[in-house]
Amino acid sequence: MTRFKAIISLLTAATIVGSTLVVSRLISNGSSVFFIQFIAMLIASLILFLWNGKERIQTEMKGIGIMQYLSFLFQALFGVVLFRVFLVYGVRLTPAMDAGVILSLTPLVTVILSIQILKEKLGRREIIALFFASTGILIININSLNSESEIGTAR
Repeated sequence: MTRFKAIISLLTAATIVGSTLVVSRLISNGSSVFFIQFIAMLIASLILFLWNGKERIQTEMKGIGIMQYLSFLFQALFGVVLFRVFLVYGVRLTPAMDAGVILSLTPLVTVILSIQILKEKLGRREIIALFFASTGILIININSLNSESEIGTAR
């Protein structure tokens, strides 16, 4: 992957993740959550297919066995679909500010759980990245709470 393509991919991913909360708030007020998730996964699959091409996908998937396909299925179900479904239902029941705080803590909680449950080892670079991510989350959320107390609670 070229540097330019990697930067574009990172910016696209950050944009999608950043808009997740807003889109979740919008769709929680009306449409069927499962139907919207189905359409989102369909569109994502189409984009993935177009981005990588049929030949590359066939080449990469050639040596994968049935157990790995099942593993992919469960990772997609629990890691993507159910996360997004619970996010939409949670946003429906939670004030926007609280939902933002909770969503911003997701990567930190994921790392902590992977250390405790999966016995992942963190190297020096990972610890530094975790420190900066935690500090950034803390700064953003403290600033958000300060501005909310000045303006009043917007729910």
